[in-house]
Order: sequence, then structure tokens, then C-alpha cells
Amino acid sequence: MLKLSHKGLNYFNTAVQLGTVRAAADQLNVAPSAVSRQISKLEAQLGNQLVERGRRGVKLTEAGCVLQEYVQQTQALEQTCVAALEDLHGLQAGHVDLAVGEGFVNSLVGEALPSLQQAYPQVSYQLHFAGTNEVIRQVELDEVHMGLVFHPPRHPRISSHHVSRQPLQCVMAPDHPLASHANLAVSDMLDYPLALQTDNFGIRQLLAMAEFEQRIQLQPQLVTNAIAALKQFAQSQQGMTVLPEFVVRQEVQMGLLACVPIDHALLQNGEVHLVTRQSRRLLGAPQLMLQHLRWWLAQ
Repeated sequence: MLKLSHKGLNYFNTAVQLGTVRAAADQLNVAPSAVSRQISKLEAQLGNQLVERGRRGVKLTEAGCVLQEYVQQTQALEQTCVAALEDLHGLQAGHVDLAVGEGFVNSLVGEALPSLQQAYPQVSYQLHFAGTNEVIRQVELDEVHMGLVFHPPRHPRISSHHVSRQPLQCVMAPDHPLASHANLAVSDMLDYPLALQTDNFGIRQLLAMAEFEQRIQLQPQLVTNAIAALKQFAQSQQGMTVLPEFVVRQEVQMGLLACVPIDHALLQNGEVHLVTRQSRRLLGAPQLMLQHLRWWLAQ
């Protein structure tokens, strides 16, 4: 029976996930030649080329895709086994990896997690902050147990366990000329300085769809992947930005920012999704986290 080297699979998987042999070597704390050697051994053992090596890094061949899926399934089964054993011990301990957008940090850390931590103090968490596209990638590849994202693209390997409606709003300083309006049109944003997220975020992708429908193109003065920068841009009276209300709820309550609804059907129906990889079975602490976040989002 053919037996695959655990080290070889680990080196192969790391190189594929990080995109280059050198990046994999840095993470594994070995020489790049060691990574290449392990991948070559796997290729010789399997009789198939697994990756194409180019100037832009490694690219999976068809055989490589098959092996990568096997590695992901093996890792998922291992995590399921560990979680099941934790269940046998009454969930005294466990670990959850959760990928989220930066906009969730205040509500998640300040509202959702404290009650769970109080009930299960031995359960640990690791939060990975990323854009929508990257969160979906991490969930699909089982790098995290679940993700919390705004307006994720439809994906055949991703399942949504809860969907919460979160309209996009114009966010600005309380004394901004538009702050007293009952609502705003997308075109109103053409007349004032604007800060927006980069296009790998669901907020920006949804706004781009509204721009297309309105046959306009917004010209942001600032483009950033940092929610904190968007908030500061608006709070310091440089202009406005576009975010769901929950992202700036604390600042609005403190009188630092104001929110005005946007009169556009697409933007009024923005959604937050709690997602996992399709068919992934979560047990133990991850399953507890999933149930808790579903309850929290439904409030």
C-alpha cells in the first residue's frame, strides 16, 4: 500500500497555501531546497507532477488539486476527531479559529464572546481579520472553523448558517452638511469627499453594484482596507464613508459619528453571513461557537 509522507504533505500544503516555496520555507523554518525536495519526492512517489513552478510561485496541476483536496479532508477529519474527544470530556477545553472582517471587532469582542468565555473559560479563540474574499478562502480551505462576513460572493463550497440584514449607511461627522437628512441617494456621495474600502471587501462590492445600476462612478479620495481609517476620515470631518450601522454603533452613541440611510434597494438589503465550508462537521468548541453566534446574530 502506498504511504504518503506526513512531512511531504505538510510541506506541499504549506507551499500551495502560501503561494511560493520560499514563503513555505520561511514559515516552516527550513531551507527552500528542503520544501522543493519534499514536493519532488511526493511527485516521484505518485508518478504525477503536482505543481508548476513559475516566477509567480507554485500553481497546482490537476493531480495537485486532487492531492490538495485529500490533505484538506484529512485535516478536517483530524479536527473532527479531536472535537469529538473533547465532547467526551464535557467540553472542558477546546479551540476555535474564526475569520472575520475588521468591522466586527467591537461587537464580537465586546458583545458576542464575553458570555461564551464566562461559561467556558478553558475554550480559547483565535480571530483572523481579513477582507471578505480572504475570509471565504480561509473557510473553504479549513484554515479556520468558520467566518463572519458582509455580503460574501456565492460559493459552491460555502454554507451560510445564519443571515442577518445589515443595511449600508453613509457615515459622517454629526455636523456634516448631509447629517441632518432623512436619507441620501447614491449620487449624493459624488458631491463630497469620500473614503471607501478596497474592492476585496463585501461592502465595496455591494456599493459597486449600486453604482453600476445608477450609471455613476464614485471617486473616493481615500481607499483603504482599514475600517479604523474610514472611521477616522469621517470623524475628523474630512468627508464621509459607507459602512453598516453596527460597525460604528459605539461612535454614534458617543456622538462622534452620524449615520444616514441610503435610499437604494441593494444597499438597504446588505447581509452579514455566518459561514462554514459546505458539509464540514463541527463538534466541541467550534460547534458551540457556531450555535452561540447564530443566537447572537438573531438578537
